[in-house]
Amino acid sequence: TVSEPTPVGSTIFQGLRATDLDAGVNGLVEYSIIPGDGKGLGTGQGVGHDRVNVADGASFFSINLPHQGQVTVNRSLDYEKTQRYLVTIVATDRARNPSERFSTTTTLTVNVRDDDDQDPSFIYQGCMLLDGSCINPEYYATVSSGILAGVLTISPEKIQAVDMDSINSPIQYSFLSGSPSSFREYFEINPSTGVIRQIKPVDTSVAKKFEIIIKAEEGSDTHRFATAKIAITVKPVDSSPPVITSSSIEGFVDENAPVGTKVIDADNSPIKLTVTDVDLGPEDPKPAYSFELTTTFFEIDNKGYPVV
Repeated sequence: TVSEPTPVGSTIFQGLRATDLDAGVNGLVEYSIIPGDGKGLGTGQGVGHDRVNVADGASFFSINLPHQGQVTVNRSLDYEKTQRYLVTIVATDRARNPSERFSTTTTLTVNVRDDDDQDPSFIYQGCMLLDGSCINPEYYATVSSGILAGVLTISPEKIQAVDMDSINSPIQYSFLSGSPSSFREYFEINPSTGVIRQIKPVDTSVAKKFEIIIKAEEGSDTHRFATAKIAITVKPVDSSPPVITSSSIEGFVDENAPVGTKVIDADNSPIKLTVTDVDLGPEDPKPAYSFELTTTFFEIDNKGYPVV
């Protein structure tokens, strides 16, 4: 077994020993690594971190001193890609006539031990993935102005991060930063579960949106971490009905006016209806309103003008 970050050139095994009963040079033995027969390679049994991927080790390991048979690392190891290598080793005697040389093979199994070299990752359905990790994860929630919501409903899913190594270190959640800077007065995050709770009502006069950076940190010596953003929208409370005002309470239209003709007032100016809502601030987006009339001869167009 070797550790994942073992440097290239490191000796990982030196216990090879083959004997030849011949005397002299015919009894000398040299060792080399060759590609295997392909048996036993591929993905083995298991689920998730327990799944073992087995690969041929011919290109990852080498024997630089054939007479000594020391196996060294030839390429960087990556546990997340391959957890086990099968290394086929040939022992060949040194008979002067190559046609008279004899050889035997054995297989060295090299298990790679995972190292804490991967940052944790936030995960949710539908996120854009790169090497199994979500890219720029974002969450959303909404609270009502002046109302204490308690535990927030998060979309697209609850906040969750996992250790991408098989070490499965516990994850601790915290707020890293946010705007406006007073966000900690209104929201808190459970360090163990990632659940966000509103702890103080917020008015739209304070903020219409909070953008907070969440930190998910491994409980390990390396303290690896990942971040995600949550946008919390503060929507106004719909406590008052909209109010309709008209530029004139009396209008006129010709008897045979075509469809679409605007109704005018005594000054020949088109009459316009205006809708106001005390729940909405000056910067709040205006909702779309629908009008119901007591007659089918007129309607209100999309700009608020009564027309035939």
